[in-house]
Amino acid sequence: MENKWVIEIINNEPRNYYCLDSLEGKIIYNKYVLVDKDKINIKDITLYKLINGKLEIDSDKVRLREIEQLNTRKNLIKRILHKLKTQYSEKEFVYKGKYLQKNRALGDRDNLNGVVTLLLASKQTAYNGWKVFNTETKRYEFITLTVQEMVELGLMMNSYLAKALQVENILLDRLETMTEEQMNKINFEKEYEKLWTTT
Repeated sequence: MENKWVIEIINNEPRNYYCLDSLEGKIIYNKYVLVDKDKINIKDITLYKLINGKLEIDSDKVRLREIEQLNTRKNLIKRILHKLKTQYSEKEFVYKGKYLQKNRALGDRDNLNGVVTLLLASKQTAYNGWKVFNTETKRYEFITLTVQEMVELGLMMNSYLAKALQVENILLDRLETMTEEQMNKINFEKEYEKLWTTT
């Protein structure tokens, strides 16, 4: 008696269960089946269906669960790729041979675009006060840049973003056709870095 599950059945689907000996052999469900503990994986009870008085694995439910698990895994990988895109698109780079330029979307790129717009609107030709880190003196400095230099700097900043988007899209395209097994074999961080250096 102690090796049986009492499984409640509602609309031919298992809902609840308990071990038969936990209630001294009493049955508390209106409709139920008794199943030997070694004949069913109780953790997967939702994958079963009552067919001809017996609990059987429902292949449609199994397929649906596999699809859900695959989509959950893909969504996790998409979040990883999004973080990598942000990380790589915001990489610092050396400007004019000695200045380390930050490249954050909020702050650096937005600030640069705003300054260029103001300079063009006011018909000024230079901006005095662009903050950079001098790699030689190891200090922050405020330098003067012409509108043309700022446009060039903006293009350099945006090239990192464009490249990061391109690498992310390549991996997203691959991901859409991958099986669970293929996803398990690939390290997306290493693959992103490899594509970053070759793209």
